[in-house]
Amino acid sequence: MLSAANGIQCAIGRTVLAPVRPLSGGAIRHETSPASGGRRKIVPRAVPVHKPTNICLSDDEVCSIEDKFSAADLDGNGRIDIDELRGLLESTDCGKVYLIEHWMPEQEVKRIMKQYDRSRTGSLSYKEFLSMVQDGVLLEGKLDEYRAAFDAADTSGYGSISFNELSTLFKSLDQDITDEDLLEVMHRYDLDESGQIEFNEFLLFFRNRLLELRDVMDYLHLKHPDLGESEKKTQNLVDVKEGEVTTVYLDTELDEVLADASDKLVVLFVGLTWCRASKALSGVYKALAKGYPSAVFLKLYGNSNANTKNLFKTRLLTTATPAIFLFREGEVIASFSGVNNVKLEKSIRANLGGDLPAALYVEQGEEGDDVVGKGDVGRVWGSRMR
Repeated sequence: MLSAANGIQCAIGRTVLAPVRPLSGGAIRHETSPASGGRRKIVPRAVPVHKPTNICLSDDEVCSIEDKFSAADLDGNGRIDIDELRGLLESTDCGKVYLIEHWMPEQEVKRIMKQYDRSRTGSLSYKEFLSMVQDGVLLEGKLDEYRAAFDAADTSGYGSISFNELSTLFKSLDQDITDEDLLEVMHRYDLDESGQIEFNEFLLFFRNRLLELRDVMDYLHLKHPDLGESEKKTQNLVDVKEGEVTTVYLDTELDEVLADASDKLVVLFVGLTWCRASKALSGVYKALAKGYPSAVFLKLYGNSNANTKNLFKTRLLTTATPAIFLFREGEVIASFSGVNNVKLEKSIRANLGGDLPAALYVEQGEEGDDVVGKGDVGRVWGSRMR
């Protein structure tokens, strides 16, 4: 049990936050865990290097690949340069449909060029191009299929995919993913640090085999055959479930929950992905959410993106993690920092009201001690939530 004696926390310097820990090279991989009943688990890994498959092609397939090469070789010099390669990699339907706007990071295009440019000329010959095509590097789906998959994931209808919508998509596809792993994915693919995944960033999920289009389309046809735009627009940014911890990834998501749950006690856990103390409190916090379902339990990582960094430093004025904030009617009524499960539960019980469930960490007779409540706010709320 973590107790008041543990009292550990992560101090934050005044100038900069610790850098976000990137994925080691880039994408993720799937593992099947026997303990999870055969469900696929997503874990970070390096960007996949496509291995040659040495597929035997029919005459028609060879002709099709030759047509793709000729279409990509815009200057007709018999080689694919870096700009021509980028256009091809950003196309859909195996190079048949070219998109108007660039969406792939330049370093990703350079990485693929380096992998297949075995002659080190800075361009691809037909033989090198053929090897790339055989390895399945090109996006095979049609543009409208990728758009349909994106629209299905964008359940709020705001034109982008939030952290929680992405989590729902993975779980719907029977893929286990923790909040920590999903944060890694967001760090990797949220290129503009908007806190959302836009369509161009979503295409990278398929480019790096993070998602399989066939799986997403099968799910679409089974679960959302008649999903209309008007139905989607009625949904919230965040789907708060009773007895669970909901991760917020934007200040607008936090504002929405505080407004919708103004009649409830809202508990906000603020941490950093690299902070050991934050990780130590996570299991306790999850248990408390399950034990006190009448309260709303939120979690926010201050180093998730530019938006949460501002929320972390300017509005919450956080100086140490993990930090706990208790809200009622959109206002902070209590706050403190450090790993202290007894103090956390006492503060929840003191501010929850009504009939209380059996305590998880507080011993009988300890209810009145070490309670953070009204009039004992540990830090100032930087600007009122609106």
